[in-house]
Amino acid sequence: MKILRYLFGRKKIKQRWIYLVAAIPFTLFALIGIEYGAFPMYIVPAVLCIVQFFYPNIFLWGLFFAAFTAGAVAYSFALIKDVIKILNGQNTGVFVDADDAVGFLLLVAILILLAITIFHTRPNLTIKKKELKK
Repeated sequence: MKILRYLFGRKKIKQRWIYLVAAIPFTLFALIGIEYGAFPMYIVPAVLCIVQFFYPNIFLWGLFFAAFTAGAVAYSFALIKDVIKILNGQNTGVFVDADDAVGFLLLVAILILLAITIFHTRPNLTIKKKELKK
């Protein structure tokens, strides 16, 4: 029970506003994905970002840090793969036209910045004596 209280108990997090910023890409993807049935897949994390803003806890911090880090790594890998294809004179998926390339580069940059910022806004991970007595 103490572990659940520790994971889901309200914590102080510096710069909580980053979770509102993090909700923006999820909301945009949810709105774009309405036609394709992807709305629930993106709106749930957007709502959880807002929950983390109002009720910060260690569990959601870890979840978002892992998600944004995984996204940043996956999209960075795709970007590097396409740069290597360009250097070898092959066709690419990302750099087909300028609009898609700029959008993809912005997405990668936003994911990297969010992952780094969320890491630096981590809550205090030490258990206080007060929390153990409850």
